[in-house]
Amino acid sequence: MIARLWDRDPALWKGAESGEEALRNRLGWLDAVDWMESRIGGLLDWADQTVASGTFDHVVLLGMGGSSLSPGVFADLFGSRPGYPRLSILDTSSPDEIRGLKMVPEKTLFLVSSKSGTTVETLDLCQYFYSTLKTISDTPGRQMIAITDSGSALHRTAVQHHFRKVFENPADLGGRYSALSYFGLVPAALCGVDLKRLWVHTRQLQTRFQADAADNPVLALSRFLARCTKPGKGLLRLHLAENLLSLGGWIEQLLAESTGKQGQGILPVVDHPDFPCDSGPGPEFSIAIKLGKGGPSRDRPGPAAHREWHMETAYDIGGEFLKWEMATALVSSVLSVNPFDQPDVESAKRQSRRFLDGPRTCPVSFRLERDGYKVFSNAPSRTPAGPDSRSAVLALLDDLGGARLYLGLLAYLPRFPDVEVRLHRLKQCLARRLSRTMTLGYGPRYLHSTGQFHKGGPPNAGFLQLIEESVEDPAIPGRPYGFSRLHRAQADGDYAVLDSGANPGETRVVRLMLKGDRLAALEALISDLC
Repeated sequence: MIARLWDRDPALWKGAESGEEALRNRLGWLDAVDWMESRIGGLLDWADQTVASGTFDHVVLLGMGGSSLSPGVFADLFGSRPGYPRLSILDTSSPDEIRGLKMVPEKTLFLVSSKSGTTVETLDLCQYFYSTLKTISDTPGRQMIAITDSGSALHRTAVQHHFRKVFENPADLGGRYSALSYFGLVPAALCGVDLKRLWVHTRQLQTRFQADAADNPVLALSRFLARCTKPGKGLLRLHLAENLLSLGGWIEQLLAESTGKQGQGILPVVDHPDFPCDSGPGPEFSIAIKLGKGGPSRDRPGPAAHREWHMETAYDIGGEFLKWEMATALVSSVLSVNPFDQPDVESAKRQSRRFLDGPRTCPVSFRLERDGYKVFSNAPSRTPAGPDSRSAVLALLDDLGGARLYLGLLAYLPRFPDVEVRLHRLKQCLARRLSRTMTLGYGPRYLHSTGQFHKGGPPNAGFLQLIEESVEDPAIPGRPYGFSRLHRAQADGDYAVLDSGANPGETRVVRLMLKGDRLAALEALISDLC
């Protein structure tokens, strides 16, 4: 299979719904190491000149999914070299998170990153910050960089508004397979990562991965992943070193969005070292990745299948990206799915657009109200809401738990530390109460990642969606809506698609709307459920 993959044989995914030409046009990531090798010198020279100008001490990346996840891995592994800008990543439509970005506009360089050039969150963030820069500069485009496909809508915008630079990525290189292209490497270069050293390590590992040999780590990983796809399985727990947690988010998107189709797939569940044991009893398959010199890769025998290995140095991250990309493509062959499309992500986008463009409201029924939150669900009521409405909430959540493979906590809230701590406490509480594996995703970020698996993967999953009452709506110049309305439309669109997958009489998705102060509301919710 290794040789067929490197030969770009689209028949590897025989049985996938896409045609061979469509598959062949998504295999550019196999050429990324060669393609970028001749461009790294020029990229580093440009980055060094940009930093040496002394104009910028902060880089803000505007992007979603594959455009933002690999830069986060580089940032957490390497940080910023002395004298180089710090990197912030904004991959949200949350009004409070956007307003909460700490920056000095005059000293900030914006990277606008989108393969298609049509990603709504990215384009709206671009419009918002471009308008901000216009208030302080006659040449706002000089503080913006575009990374996109040639000829995309973003490419045209960048030319029209005289962006500082446009990096054109190969059109046959998909977003979640783009870590070793401009999408991952432009932010890394601006932070001072030694890309030449990175490439020496990546090239060495690629040579090893290309060998059609029994000890090829890609084959070992793909075979292990194939075991996770057996009926009744589908979950993979990841134990990662603290500075590799962002790698977990990248693997989560790669595996879940590539394989979560036709009622099957693999969903990574990332353990957080600050919140141990908050994910419930499963899964039985796990992988641990550590940083630093250690022993060889090994399997731990027994019913709880486990693999672990060490990245000897942070500069092995390029090879780690490539290993997971290859193994994901190969396990997708076993599943007969196209690893390069995301059909159910597109369906949620269409629903969100309908809510955004018209007066429609989310078709979900109000059930009851508690101190701090309201409960909505279209599931049949088995427990009437009376004086003890807490019992009704618990009964509804017990129905939601049922015989599930996992439960997804989908939070349309800002990713602030004080919010995250409470969401992990809530997740831990639900995992214990319902004895189910729990996952946590922030909307709309997860829509570009695990959202495909939630809709296209195994159907025996349940979802608890958290939203909050309308907050102040930062206007987006040139748009008939603001970020608050966009954020809610994305939550409504996803709810509608998830709920449409419910069987008659099934509780598949429950919505909780936080009232007033979000932290107090989360505490009230945790108190009710624990």
